[in-house]
Amino acid sequence: MTVKPAIVVYGNCAGGFVAGHLRTIPAVTERYDVYWVRSFIFLGKGDEPFDVSILPRCEILLEQVGNFQIDIQSRGGTQFRDVPIPENCRRIRFPPPFMNTLWPFVAPDPRSEGAVRDWIEEGPYPRYVCNSLILEIMKDEKDPERIYERFKAIRIKDKVDLDRLHSLTMSKIRGLDRESDIRLGDFVERNFVTRQLFHMQIHPAGPVLRYLWEEILRALGLSDAFPQERLEEIEYARGPGAYDAPIHPEIIEHFGLDWARDMSYCHFGEGYFSHDEFIRRYIRFDWTPLLYIGAHLAAKDLLLEAEGVLVEAARRPNAPSSVFHKLGQVYQRLGWTDATRSALVAASRAPRSFHYL
Repeated sequence: MTVKPAIVVYGNCAGGFVAGHLRTIPAVTERYDVYWVRSFIFLGKGDEPFDVSILPRCEILLEQVGNFQIDIQSRGGTQFRDVPIPENCRRIRFPPPFMNTLWPFVAPDPRSEGAVRDWIEEGPYPRYVCNSLILEIMKDEKDPERIYERFKAIRIKDKVDLDRLHSLTMSKIRGLDRESDIRLGDFVERNFVTRQLFHMQIHPAGPVLRYLWEEILRALGLSDAFPQERLEEIEYARGPGAYDAPIHPEIIEHFGLDWARDMSYCHFGEGYFSHDEFIRRYIRFDWTPLLYIGAHLAAKDLLLEAEGVLVEAARRPNAPSSVFHKLGQVYQRLGWTDATRSALVAASRAPRSFHYL
């Protein structure tokens, strides 16, 4: 059996996006094996141990600017002192997409960090949706309504110079551009006011992913190998991540973000919420643990146990559609046809949520 040369993609969720789409192009898969080396701490099951034997086969390295050499050396243990990439390997570097401008108050919340489990790996409120101003208020105020009112009374311009923050953000993005063959800075600066480019600081939305993907295709000489309609699908798809970070109304007004006015924000499988609804839920630490426990049990093929947990979750007032959708999947796997139909009807009538589980 002939061993193919490899394309190795190193990066975060954007790297996974690139690797996944490369695998859909026959002109690529006929010639190469494509591998994704994840650059972040939370590794999915099956991602490790990394097979370092693919590195000497690497003909093209698509490297997100970061810590490739350190990461590979740490995964290779004592097997090598230098990363064994062939000298003639083509190296194309791209920056990690990010934007801090719209979310100045990111901070970890001890409540969420204490709730991390196998079935909610980032916690119910990851640091990117938490708010340091609220956490500061909560140090001496316990009543959720009072916390909310005090937060609403804060003038953002008294806490941060938004124009300076944006200038610093763009300086960082352009600094990464200078280390890259593919650049994002001009695209971000030109478009962030008129289009949603990110769901939170480090989760790019469809327009950024399309731009990044088109630039990578161009660098590989594959622009004609990917259909226009699929580029449009990428642009209008959600992209990575199962939650959004709410943008404060004063920040929306300051930058004139018409696309963000009256926006609904996704919170895992919990639903879509206005800015104020999201903030109130965050203050109260509202979430539905039974949904994620049930999905976790179903993934382990413990279907009867999952069914019991999800039925309990469905009894909650205003249970989101994701609960009934997951319950319908479990019923279908159990072969319970009538129950499957009933659950899917209930999902269609329940508050809308993101069915990612």
